[in-house]
Amino acid sequence: MGDDQRETMPRRDEELLVTRKRSKLKPHPPIPRLPKSVEEKFSSGFEGLEYPPILQTNSWMRSAPFKEEYTDLSPSENIGNHYSPPEARFKLKELAAPPRKNKKTKIVIDLKELKAPPPTLERKYLTTQPNSHSIMPLVDLLSGAYKKNDPKPVKELLPVNNKRKSIAASDVGGGNGVKNKKLYGCVDEKPQTPVKEEIHKQTPSGRMCRPRHIEAKESQEEGLMNVPMDRLFDLISKRTAYIEPLWPEQQLFLMKIVEDLAHTPDPTEVDLARYKYYIQSISDDDVADWPPNTSSKIRKLLPKSCTEKRVLKVLVERLEERARSWFKWALKKAIVDYILMDPAERVRIKVFQVEQSYQPRIVRGPIPWHNNYVTCREVMRNTLFLCHPILVRLRKLWDDKYRDQPFLNIEQFLEPLPLPPMQLATHLKILIANGRSLLTREWARDVANLFVEMKETWVHLVPQRKSSSLAGLIKLFGSVAALMSRQMRDMVMSTLENVNDIFETYAQGNSFEGEYSERLFNTRPILSVTVLATNSSPFVAFKPQVDEVTWKEPSLRDRMDCINTVTQLLAQIIAGGKLIPRIEKMLFPELYPQDINLLPVVLHETGVKNIFSRISNIIRLNLTGPKQYIHFYDSYFWLIDGTADAQLQTFLDREPNYKYMAQKIEELTRIKTKVYSFRKLVPLNFLALDCSGFNQHLIDKLNSLIDRVVLGEVEKNERLLQT
Repeated sequence: MGDDQRETMPRRDEELLVTRKRSKLKPHPPIPRLPKSVEEKFSSGFEGLEYPPILQTNSWMRSAPFKEEYTDLSPSENIGNHYSPPEARFKLKELAAPPRKNKKTKIVIDLKELKAPPPTLERKYLTTQPNSHSIMPLVDLLSGAYKKNDPKPVKELLPVNNKRKSIAASDVGGGNGVKNKKLYGCVDEKPQTPVKEEIHKQTPSGRMCRPRHIEAKESQEEGLMNVPMDRLFDLISKRTAYIEPLWPEQQLFLMKIVEDLAHTPDPTEVDLARYKYYIQSISDDDVADWPPNTSSKIRKLLPKSCTEKRVLKVLVERLEERARSWFKWALKKAIVDYILMDPAERVRIKVFQVEQSYQPRIVRGPIPWHNNYVTCREVMRNTLFLCHPILVRLRKLWDDKYRDQPFLNIEQFLEPLPLPPMQLATHLKILIANGRSLLTREWARDVANLFVEMKETWVHLVPQRKSSSLAGLIKLFGSVAALMSRQMRDMVMSTLENVNDIFETYAQGNSFEGEYSERLFNTRPILSVTVLATNSSPFVAFKPQVDEVTWKEPSLRDRMDCINTVTQLLAQIIAGGKLIPRIEKMLFPELYPQDINLLPVVLHETGVKNIFSRISNIIRLNLTGPKQYIHFYDSYFWLIDGTADAQLQTFLDREPNYKYMAQKIEELTRIKTKVYSFRKLVPLNFLALDCSGFNQHLIDKLNSLIDRVVLGEVEKNERLLQT
């Protein structure tokens, strides 16, 4: 049928043609129903399955929860359902709109009578009497007399400028069953909250009435154990600005209460297994990809050696793969945790409990301390420079290179021992010079190079003009000098402690009973004491002296006892840390013409005195051994005290007899041979007794006696021949 014919076709015929075409259309067959068992599984959210699904399979968005598949909600509403399940039945469209701003109301003023309605009663009069305007004299309006006639209290009225100041009534009432109502007050010239009004109340007796929240604060200071439970809940739930800050111990106590209330039972093995299964069941396509440029940002933080060496490159690649896998795992875990926020979903997928994450305890610093804290922090920053990069690098330099290096090398010190006092002092002086060169040359050079390398961190403190102040630079170098002094002092004191530990090995003393044996003392002696023969009683002397000098003003010779000898050597160690110049003297010698040095260790310090006292006590315990051992020579003192000379002279005065002369010479020779076998160096724990000189003196005396015997007989024979 052509278009021309359709135009000429009557309207009635056209309608009949349409109805005939519609009658030929057949209806669609009904949708076949699934089996009843399968339909129940779908209708109940796959509850019959062992692991019901948690994510949608066909969704425009990735990681969409399964429960949102059968709901007609926006993404914002679905997200809100997880965080507030009781309000899941509400929709954003059904919620009440926020109240609009108050419209400006017109106030009618009768200018003829100079009267106007009070602004605070405007709402009341406009709502109760809409067709009439209540008026009052302007004098009463300005003086505030209209408030007396107002039936409603002022604090129940709305504020003028919509700035509401509220406080929980429980904070005022102390938690005595009063409901949490918010009190609103007008903003006057001097705004005053109900709490402050209560503070200024007075009792009939004239004393200030203490509000309940102040009493609760005092009870908190004594301990929160006596505070009512409802009051504790108020403190936990509402920490308003009107509550005084709590002490750290009290805050920890409240945190423990919150943790006990929020404590949930531990998950079972089944819960953990299902929880882990659901995390692993989420595919990588359902989570976000690895952020771009993240790998390059991480690689920039690595040192260059990690990117140059082949072995480290492989390690970096492995660590990157591990970071990617853990990134995916964290996202999957976050999705499962988000779904499990809904209690209904926990029941559906049968994961009732999961492991609770560790909640850190954050203690809030009391507000009254804040100003003091900020002030002290700024003072420490600008005076002590504790966090300055220079001081940080100085501490790192010391810890890495010089902390383990002693001021006195103990191994080299013990190597040539025992030594007599003079040689020991010379040996110790060489070692102290090496330790001092370590500080004045290597350490000072490294510190100076550090200042040059990091000059951009402190060069701004250098004044650009002669009239500018050097206060900032002086404070910085003062902090550096204090740090370097402490480090140098620690090195010297640690050396003294090491020396003290060495002396502690001789604390048992050297006293012995009976005959001396080399197996009595197995330790290596330090100081060598020389035994000398004298012409007067007791015909033996020690150098240095074994007896302690107790009188106040001894002579120079008598002052050299063992204790004074050792203390002088220790004083040399302390003197080695003196006169070490400060770093600013090396960097700016023209600004500091005088010598400025680091703070050294001095003898009158308590720590030094204690070390000297302990070492002196140990030396006293080692002074009895030489006196006991010297009794070994008691049977040979007749050679020294003149007895041998007298006996020999008596022998020579007799008539010459070659037989007796040979016996006398043989006797003296036998004694000399025995003296040759005497010990030359006797170890007595801390001390070593050097008897070689004394033994040689006895041998020389015996030789002289033998020579006198021979010469005496020769002279007698010559006289006989002459006669």
